[in-house]
Amino acid sequence: MKDGDKTREQLIEELAALRGRIAALERSGAGKMPGEALREREKRYRFIAENVDDVIWQLDGALCFTYVSPSVRRFLGYAPEEITGGHLFSFLTPESVERVKALRAGRGVFSGRGMGGDWASVELVFVGKDGSTLPMEVRYSPYFNEAGDLVSFQGVARDITERRRAEAALRESEERYRIAIEHSNDGVAIVQGNRHVYVNQRFLDMFGYDRLTFDGKKLFITVHPEDRARVTAINRKRQQDEPVSSRYEFKGLRRDGTVIYVEVSATRIIYQGKPATLAYLRDITVRKQAEEELRQAHKMQAIGTLAGGIAHDFSNILSAIIGFSELVLKDLEGGNPTRRYLELILKAGMRGRDLTRQILTFSRKTTHTLEPLHLLPVVEETAGLLRATLPATIRLDVKVAAEWDEILADSSQIQQVLLNLATNAAHAMAENGGSLEITVGNRMLDAGSSMLQPDMVPGPYVVLGVRDTGCGMDEAVRQRIFDPFFTTKPVGEGIGMGLSLVYGVVRNHRGAITVASEPGKGSAFTVFFPRHGMISEPLSGTALSPPPGKERILLVDDDEMFVDVTHRMLARLGYEVFGTTDCRDALMRFTEEPHYFDLVIADHTMPGMTGTEFAGEILKLRPGMPIIVCTGYSETISPERAKAMGIRELAMKPFTVQELARLVRQVLEPPGQG
Repeated sequence: MKDGDKTREQLIEELAALRGRIAALERSGAGKMPGEALREREKRYRFIAENVDDVIWQLDGALCFTYVSPSVRRFLGYAPEEITGGHLFSFLTPESVERVKALRAGRGVFSGRGMGGDWASVELVFVGKDGSTLPMEVRYSPYFNEAGDLVSFQGVARDITERRRAEAALRESEERYRIAIEHSNDGVAIVQGNRHVYVNQRFLDMFGYDRLTFDGKKLFITVHPEDRARVTAINRKRQQDEPVSSRYEFKGLRRDGTVIYVEVSATRIIYQGKPATLAYLRDITVRKQAEEELRQAHKMQAIGTLAGGIAHDFSNILSAIIGFSELVLKDLEGGNPTRRYLELILKAGMRGRDLTRQILTFSRKTTHTLEPLHLLPVVEETAGLLRATLPATIRLDVKVAAEWDEILADSSQIQQVLLNLATNAAHAMAENGGSLEITVGNRMLDAGSSMLQPDMVPGPYVVLGVRDTGCGMDEAVRQRIFDPFFTTKPVGEGIGMGLSLVYGVVRNHRGAITVASEPGKGSAFTVFFPRHGMISEPLSGTALSPPPGKERILLVDDDEMFVDVTHRMLARLGYEVFGTTDCRDALMRFTEEPHYFDLVIADHTMPGMTGTEFAGEILKLRPGMPIIVCTGYSETISPERAKAMGIRELAMKPFTVQELARLVRQVLEPPGQG
C-alpha cells in the first residue's frame, strides 16, 4: 500500500511512531544511516501532514500541544509556533473545556485508559486568534511507548461549520414539516404492508386514540367492517404499484365505536427502503350528513310536487262527490233509505278530503292558522289520552325541563304530531312492552348548528322529544321513515302517512325533526319548534256561517264537474251564477258588462291563463272587484301574495256548501261593512 492510499489516522500514527523511534535512536547513539533513513521518511510524512486540509496535531500527556500542522493558520489564525507548547484548554470555549474534562475523567480513549490504537471523536468549539469560534470534529488516539506508558495523543481536527449549517438547515426543514404535518387539519398516516408506521396528531384525534395505544396498529382497526376488505385491497394494490384510484371514501370506526365518514387522498412512497402508502385523511361526517339531508330534501320536494299535482285533480273529484252528496241529501226526505247511502258517500268524501290535506301538509302546499300556543298543556292533554289507550306493558313518563314553552303553532296539528310519534313508539314496543318517554325542553341553535334548515333562523327553540325502548330501526329503514306510504307495519295496520305527516307539520312550523335509532335499542325522535317571538305570522279568526245571498257571480274553472257542482251549490244558496270552463269566454262576458257581476270565482290552474292572470285582467277592467281564487294546492301562490295582487281570498278545494256560503259572504261583506 502506498503512502497516498493510507488514511489520515494511519499517517498520524506512523508519523508519531517515527518521531518516537528517531528520538530513541538519538538518545542511544545508534548508527547514522538508520537515523537518516527515519528522518527522510519523517520528512515525507511531514510533507503530507502539512499539506492536508485538516489540522493534524499532537498533545503530550498533560494536554499541551507538541505539534500542530500549518493548516491551523487558515482555521484559527494562529501560526503553529503560537500554539505549540500551549495547553489545549487555552484554545477552547468553556463548554468544550468541560466536555474534555468529562472525557478525561471517564474511561475511554481520551483518558488514556482505552486500548492502544483506539480512535474516538468529539465535537469541540475552538476560539480563533480574533476571538471568533469555530466548530471542529476532533479525531484522536493515544500513543504508548514500548514500556506501555501513555506518551501523547495525536489526532486530526476538521472544520464542521458547513456541516453544522447543513444540519441546522435540515433540523429547521424537519421542524417546518413536523409543524405542518402535526398541526394539519387532515389526518396523515404512513401505512407499510398492513400496519401504520406513522400517524400525526390529527389522525389520532380523528379516531379517538393516543400515540401510546395506537402505534403500529393494523390498518383495519380504523375501518368499519363493511369497508375493510375494500380498503385493504386498495392499499395492497397501491403498494404493489398496481393502478388504483388516489381518492376514495370509507366508513371509519373510532375507538369508542362511533362511525365516521372519511375521505382519503393517498399515494405510493418508498419509506425506509420499502413500498408504503402516504395517506391524507379528512373527516367528512358533517358533509355527508348535509348531503344526506339535501338528498332527503330533494326527495321530499319531488314527492311533494307529485303529491300536490295529484291533490289538485283529486280535489276537483272530491268537490263533486261532496257537493252533489250534500245537494241530494237536502232534497231527500228524512225517512228515505237512500239518505243512509248518501251520508256514507259524503263521509267517505270528507275522509278523502282529510287525506288530501294530509298530503298537502306533508308537501307544505297548504296554509294553517298559527297562533301563540303553550306546548306543555298540549303534551299533558295528549299524554292523558295516551295513558287511556296504551297497554299496561308500556310505561309512559312525561319529563319537563323547559323554562319557556310558547310556540307559534296550530294546536290540532301539534297534537297530531305527538300522537303519531307516540303511536309509532307503542307499535315498536307492542311485543315486549317497554318505556315511552315524552320530554319538553329548551335549546339554543346557533348559526353553525346542523339542525338549522334553510328557512330556520338561529335562536331559542322549544324541544319536544319522544323516546321508546322498542325494536328500533336499521339504517335502511331510518332513511325512509318520512317517505309517504312507506311502512313496516303489516298490511291493513297502516298506510305509511303518519311520519310523513309529522315531517310536513314540523317543516310547516319552520322547525326540524331528527331521529336516532339502532336495532334492539329503541328510537328517539327530537322535534325543534322556534320559540314564539322569533317568527311573525298573521293570525286569522273564524267567522260565523252567513245567510244565503242574491248577488251575481261569475264562475270559471277548467274542470266541468267542479263548475257544475259549484254552480248548483251557489244557486241553492240564492245566487245568480254564470259558470264556464273557458277563461277567455268568461273574460269576454265580464268585458261586455264589467258592473254586472258582484263576485268572480276562478280556478288558479287553468290552460291558457292562470287564475292570477285572469284576476289581473278583471282588476284592470274594474279595480277593487271582489275575487276568490280556488286551488287544490298553493305551490305558486300564497294568501299573502294573492291579497297583494288585489285578490280577496285564496280558497282551498274541496269545500262544503256551508264553507262556500261563509266564504262568499266574507268576501262580499268584509268585517266593518254592511
